[in-house]
Amino acid sequence: MKKRQRNKLMKKFLSERELKVIELYRQSDSVDFSKFDVPTYDDAVQFCGILGTPNHITYRDSEWFQTKSDNVCVVSFLIKKEVANND
Repeated sequence: MKKRQRNKLMKKFLSERELKVIELYRQSDSVDFSKFDVPTYDDAVQFCGILGTPNHITYRDSEWFQTKSDNVCVVSFLIKKEVANND
């Protein structure tokens, strides 16, 4: 498929916003996709799993999944755990 045909098809099926994201991706050195307050582990893994096998990371009271491939990074942050106050 020629470049002109591909561009015409992309414009037919993608919104202007999606086309801008593709253009930004092509001109960037790296890109990050983030999703915040993900309610479940399964949702977080599924989002990061689009790119590859996610790593589970826990730091203090925060928990997230992350996947990296070449110049793309995907992160999904789980809803923060409530810290019990024992006053």
